[in-house]
Amino acid sequence: MTRVFKALQPGPLNRWRGRFRFAENQNLGRVMKWVPRSLGGKLGCLGCFGIAGLSLVVCIFLTGVATFPLWLPGPILQQHKTDVAWEWGQFAPLPESAANFHIDTSGSPFTRTFSGSFSADRKILEQWIKDSPGLEFENGEKLGSGKIKYVITPGGGAGFGYVEFDSTAKIIIFTISWS
Repeated sequence: MTRVFKALQPGPLNRWRGRFRFAENQNLGRVMKWVPRSLGGKLGCLGCFGIAGLSLVVCIFLTGVATFPLWLPGPILQQHKTDVAWEWGQFAPLPESAANFHIDTSGSPFTRTFSGSFSADRKILEQWIKDSPGLEFENGEKLGSGKIKYVITPGGGAGFGYVEFDSTAKIIIFTISWS
């Protein structure tokens, strides 16, 4: 019986631990039986939720690392945003007399939107719209209160966009998106 007992014992590399117990068998009488203890019982539901939560935190962290350069303010990033928006919108160069220029980005790793505005004299803004290959000056949609909306013919990978020209406030507002 000792030899059988030692042969049935799990080895040191076995990850399942257990113990021998005596059990009653109808045919054999009292027999020794191996009863394994699993590690799963120690984790339980809280362990599964902990693993899922940790996985979620890692995914959020990796997404943040991948998009980190887009959060940084500064002249280099500002120039990059302007270059991409101008390429996607197929805009004419920014007029030299443009004032209050602002550009911002939003989106996720799967989408990107550039929106911004600038102001100048009305005649200069109209000429900028005419000179922009991505805008059709004749196809503007009048919105009311002096605003005209132009749909952008996107370029450089953009999906859609528009430019709003407010002739009373003398401002251009643009939005270009990719998804």
